[in-house]
Order: sequence, then structure tokens, then C-alpha cells
Amino acid sequence: MKRLYSFNFFLLFSLVLSFFMPYTPDQKEKADDDKTSWEAQYDSVGNPHCLRILVSKSGKSGFTDTNGRLIIPLQYDEGYSFIRDRAVVRIGKKWGYINIAGKVIIPIKYDDIYTFTEYYCRVQMGDKWGYLDTLGHEIVPIKYEEVTDFREGMGLVRLYGLYGFVDFKGREVARPKYFNAFVYSNHRAQVRKGSKFGFLDRQGNMAIPMIYDSAYSFCEGRASVRLDNKWGVIDTAGNIIVPLQYEDSYDFVGGRALIKQNHKYGIIDRNGKIIAPIKYDEISEFHDGLVAVVKNHKCGFLDINGVEVVPPQYDSENSFHFNRAAVKKNDRWGFINPLGEEIIPIQYKRVYNYSDEGACVITDRDSFYIDQIGQCIFGCR
Repeated sequence: MKRLYSFNFFLLFSLVLSFFMPYTPDQKEKADDDKTSWEAQYDSVGNPHCLRILVSKSGKSGFTDTNGRLIIPLQYDEGYSFIRDRAVVRIGKKWGYINIAGKVIIPIKYDDIYTFTEYYCRVQMGDKWGYLDTLGHEIVPIKYEEVTDFREGMGLVRLYGLYGFVDFKGREVARPKYFNAFVYSNHRAQVRKGSKFGFLDRQGNMAIPMIYDSAYSFCEGRASVRLDNKWGVIDTAGNIIVPLQYEDSYDFVGGRALIKQNHKYGIIDRNGKIIAPIKYDEISEFHDGLVAVVKNHKCGFLDINGVEVVPPQYDSENSFHFNRAAVKKNDRWGFINPLGEEIIPIQYKRVYNYSDEGACVITDRDSFYIDQIGQCIFGCR
């Protein structure tokens, strides 16, 4: 199914124009004058974050307040904007954290450092990884070959090529012994040992036996699993909600999931009930409560209950944005509303999805922006 993506026509037009029309000396002087007096002294000026602005000059970085007063001197070789009153900085090849007063709160001694997630951050020294808390305490020893961000209070770690999990107290809830593992989701972590998959609970115990040939992580309390080349769905207790009988099944989003059988797609609810028949060649994702489908090379839309609110009849379509969807018929484009009514005539050579500015449409001779009812609002002739 062909997809067109929205873009800011005004921005694109300006960029193209500026490429072919470089600054004249007068324009360059005017552009410099547009900077405030304190901004002009720096090579780069960032946006305010936590009342601090990242600035750089001659290869050194520091931070000003929102009035341009230099609060943290230009002493760092690299820096990032503040997040939650702290910022990552680098001196030489080492990284650490400072607070908004410029005080070093995590020593600048690490070979790599990440932003905080769930109040913990990953750090690297040499080729080993561990975790720090917000005070800089090493809550998980820097001894692992790989670690991930914390998720649901757990960190996925690798040691000697095997995977396990640690908690926020640094305890190995599940010692590294799995061939593969994935971060926790819905209080379950998918793990593999040998060729079989199962799921751990938050205590590191096997909540769902390792009996499956493949599996996806839990989403909305459901996980797709495969056994003997057939897919189905289980809940967090391991109960089979959707029988293992399909070619494929996908993650639940908004209580709905795609299933595949005999190269056709349908939709089920979280109890396994089929709400859209398995008869479509393609099904996309829900937008504004509707999902695009393809059947016999024609496109239409289903609602959340699987009803064909727009029967497959178009040559191509885009998902709904701002209650409008672009549709194509006989090499021309227009727009429909969620009721399937063609509110913008199918007459344009090309169109782009609606955004805050409206929708850009292209005719054989020019292009312009239209509003929700098709009236020209920019670029009109």
C-alpha cells in the first residue's frame, strides 16, 4: 500500500529557496543582528532546558541562564542540555554529570554514560558496564559486558555471553544463564535457553515454561507465541487465549491485534474473538479509530469493531490525520472523512496528510495549502 508522509511545505520551500539564494553581505549582517547581543558571542546557542542554555565557543561548552549570563564556564569539550536538573558533560574522553549550579554530581571519569531512566543510568569503564543511582552510587557493579536501561525496575545484563536481570538494589534477580532475553514488559521478561522460549516473573522465577519455539514480549497483558509453526496468544499467567492455529499474530494495541492465516489478515480483540474477517491482503495500524485495509488491490477502512466504514474501492490511501484521509482513484487524489464521504474532490495530482497548517495539494500547474473543507489558505492564485 502506497504511503505518503506529511511534511511542512513552508519549511521545505524556505530551505530550497535559501539553497539557491545565498546571503548577500547585507542579508548576512541583518541575520547577525537578529541575534541578541549575548548570543552573538557564541558559535552555537541551544534552547532553554531547566533554565539553562547550552552554549559553545572555540570548541568549549558551558551554560548560561535564560538572560545570557554565563553560569557554568566554557570548560567542557562536549555537553548536552539539562534533563531533570542534570546534564551530561565530557572532558577529554571521560564523561560525567553536573547540576544546574555547575557542581559535578557524578565524577567525570566514565568512558560512556547514558541518561537516567527510572532513576538509574548505565555507565562504562573500559569494556565493562554497570549502573549508578541519581547520587552517583554504584548500585550495580561495573562488571557486565552489556546492560540495558532499566525497565519496570529491572535491568537486562550480559555476562560471559549469557543474559540475566538485576534489580535496583543490585541483586541478580536472574543470574546470567539465558541465551537471549528481552526487557520486562507487563511484569514478564521473555527468555530463551536452547531453542525454547518462556517468561520470567519479577522474582526471576519461570512464570511461563520454556516450551515455545518463538515468542513476542507482552503488550496489554497478551503475548504472541509459536509452537510447531503455529501462532496463538497467551496471558501473563500462561493461559492460552487464542488457540495456536495461525500463520502469525501480532502485538495488541488498543485491545486489537492482527492475525494472519493463508496469507490473509484479520483482527481479533483481547479475548481472541475475530472482529474483522481474515480476508484482507494488508492491514495497517489504527489512526483516529480507523484502520486502512487492502483487498484485491483496492483500499478501504475498518472501524475499531471491524465494520467496513469505507469499503475497499480506492487505488491507494493514507491513514487518517485530523479526521481526514487521502485517497487515490484513477491517478488523482482527494480526501474523505471518517464516514467515507469524499469531502475534498478527487482531483489533485498529489496530496499530503493534514497537519496544523492544513494540507498541501499539488495540481498539474501549481501547489497550495487547503483547509478542512478544501478552501485555499496559502499559496493561492
